[in-house]
Amino acid sequence: MLGVLAGGALVLLSKVEQDNKSGKKYVITHPISIAILFFIFMLRIVLIELVTHNAETAFRFLMEHDFKLDLLGPIFILITGAMIIVHNL
Repeated sequence: MLGVLAGGALVLLSKVEQDNKSGKKYVITHPISIAILFFIFMLRIVLIELVTHNAETAFRFLMEHDFKLDLLGPIFILITGAMIIVHNL
């Protein structure tokens, strides 16, 4: 849920502009987006540290909530494909 809110905020803070001379498109964003990305990055580090030092609890959480590890591959492929599509626009 936090990722959806952060992503939505980043989209709202961004705009796409096109240079008429070169035809290139640029993504312009607000400086606050740097703070949002930093916050998300720090949360990721905190989560990694918590899982590293509490591996058994993390494993039990994954088993109790039926977290399917076989979904990570397709999710990664979809995200990579989306990045390539956006890059080539």
